[in-house]
Amino acid sequence: MDTLQEQTQDLLSTGNTVSLQQGLIPTIPALDNWPSQETKFIYSEEAQEMGEQLISKFREDLKGLNIGYVFKDKASKTGENVVFGEAKPQSDLQKVLHEYDAIIVVGFDAWETLDVDGKYRLIYHELAHFSVNPKTGKLGTVPHFVEEFPEVIRVFGLGKTADVDYIHAYQEFCKNNGR
Repeated sequence: MDTLQEQTQDLLSTGNTVSLQQGLIPTIPALDNWPSQETKFIYSEEAQEMGEQLISKFREDLKGLNIGYVFKDKASKTGENVVFGEAKPQSDLQKVLHEYDAIIVVGFDAWETLDVDGKYRLIYHELAHFSVNPKTGKLGTVPHFVEEFPEVIRVFGLGKTADVDYIHAYQEFCKNNGR
């Protein structure tokens, strides 16, 4: 019997339907398995390709940045929650050392459980954490706008404008995708 989490994931999974509708087509093959137990991090050309496609289509403001995409062997956890990815702007010193303006780090064990749309969704989510200050050109980060627990919304309803925006965005997705 599937767990509730697995049933929910199956319900939310879109395979590669959304990415195809958006013209997002991965050409770099997925990494089959992790190289070795001693290896903690590897560069991901697969995630890089997806990031470049997403930036080209949706994030004009990030086009001039050099973003690195890295897999780490295991996703982090915060309590019981798996942290699939992290968006990390780099300091001036780090940029001198490796020439990346930002790094996206993804847990490979979590990545390999995702379908194509899920992978694009994850990279897009991490890119959404980046914001370029229009006055200074400096890269910063943006926190999650929706951070409420479903249980609280169930009892008290929507508490922030971001909650309403989130629901409207999901309703628009459903309308545009026949759901």
